[in-house]
Amino acid sequence: MAYTVENSAGTSLPVKAGSLSFSDTINRRGTMTFVSEVIRFIETESGGYLEAEGGGIIKSVGHNPPIEVGQDIYVKDGATTLWGGTVEEYTETDVTEGSVTHNRFTYRCIDFDHLASRRLVAASYTDMSAGAIVEAVRAEYLADDGITAGGIVEGPKIVSINFNYVTPESVFGELTQITGYTWYIDVDKSLNFLPRDQMLCDWSITDGSRPYRSISITKSRSKYRNTQYVRAGFDLTLSRAESKDGDGETRAFLLEYKVGAAPTVTVDTGGGATAKTVGVLGVDLAKQFYYSIGSNVISQDPSETVLLSGHTLEVTYQGQVPILVKVEDEDEIADRAAVETGTGVYESVAQDSTINDDEAATDRALGFLTQYGAIPVVVSYETDTYTTSGCIQTISLTDHGLSGGYLIESVDARDRGDGELRYRVKALSGRAVGGWAEFFRSLIAQGKDFVIRENEVLIILRNTRDTVTVSESAVAATSTGDAVWNTDEWNFSVWG
Repeated sequence: MAYTVENSAGTSLPVKAGSLSFSDTINRRGTMTFVSEVIRFIETESGGYLEAEGGGIIKSVGHNPPIEVGQDIYVKDGATTLWGGTVEEYTETDVTEGSVTHNRFTYRCIDFDHLASRRLVAASYTDMSAGAIVEAVRAEYLADDGITAGGIVEGPKIVSINFNYVTPESVFGELTQITGYTWYIDVDKSLNFLPRDQMLCDWSITDGSRPYRSISITKSRSKYRNTQYVRAGFDLTLSRAESKDGDGETRAFLLEYKVGAAPTVTVDTGGGATAKTVGVLGVDLAKQFYYSIGSNVISQDPSETVLLSGHTLEVTYQGQVPILVKVEDEDEIADRAAVETGTGVYESVAQDSTINDDEAATDRALGFLTQYGAIPVVVSYETDTYTTSGCIQTISLTDHGLSGGYLIESVDARDRGDGELRYRVKALSGRAVGGWAEFFRSLIAQGKDFVIRENEVLIILRNTRDTVTVSESAVAATSTGDAVWNTDEWNFSVWG
């Protein structure tokens, strides 16, 4: 069945043959482009307008784009919706070809995932599952734009996480990195947050079923590594106490480590230690001492009495220590050394300042080795059968040595010119043993709780409006002196 392009009311739009194409790529917004033409008039050889069979002249009246910027648009194949999104932009061109004059509209559209980029999330979440956080963000920031809850799986527990004015898209992206899940807003405007191993393609490629027109297999070591470093954020030391002596002048005291969590402060002026109030510098007011996460300075409020010689300040805190972990796959190193000359070592470093735990950093390094610690196979093929990115497809072709689950990274569709679509698919192999499904399943099965940016300060900005009423009053004064008007300097003088 030929595809159609429709608006939200189900009305089909005119599409120029061969002009439509769309892309669907994991971790990237999908796009769709097409050309629509509206005939203005058709000239006859005598210079008049062509008359329709039922009478009247074929001539459009007024300006009437097929669909406007911001409106919903869909690509459908019968009852199946292949792509859904909104119009991002269009270019209108006046075109005359032969005797036909029409307005040509070239459209660029983006999928519904972009709806998660229009708001900013400023919120803290504690002791919630990743799925519960996704649903909370949807309900607060996306529901009013028509985004409903689709398949949202609970996932692991997040002990603490703060978001300081980032888009819902960024929130979901970070949660997918933590959990190994995937998120997307489907063609029905439903938000989904699912384990990837549950997203299996509904058709396979095997020796007995080859629904493709051409296929190519590429092996590349461009992203390969067998030794992974992760330079993370900061872990916390054990609780430690440091004492500082007053000198009658100092109000800013240096600590050995940068502060990683809220400290406690006591001062002993000779009569025993007394607890002092402590606040966040630049946020809290009317505190006796202030600190900042990531700073090794404890400062005294200027209104407080400066500590004199013989006075002792004691700060109890957890300091920050930078995290750098290294994980290596000795078997892979040996295999590479056997194939190549040299050590066989391939090192890579990744940075993720959001990780504040040695164990979590090690898990991230293991995750990189799981994904990129084997020479991958990239399978590209053309087909007339529709599929979506993000799913895992079984490919088993004896002639090419392919067997296992392959992650569909991208699907690009184009109009063949006859109203039918052809798809170019790119699929990636997982680990040589286990494959993608096993990799994602192992992430899900870890059953760990995650602590993300526990010590980050969330600042909520609020604007308030004050109403000020101004009134005028005139006071008359009488003088018995002579009045002189200076017309040159516009000055009024009173002589008494």
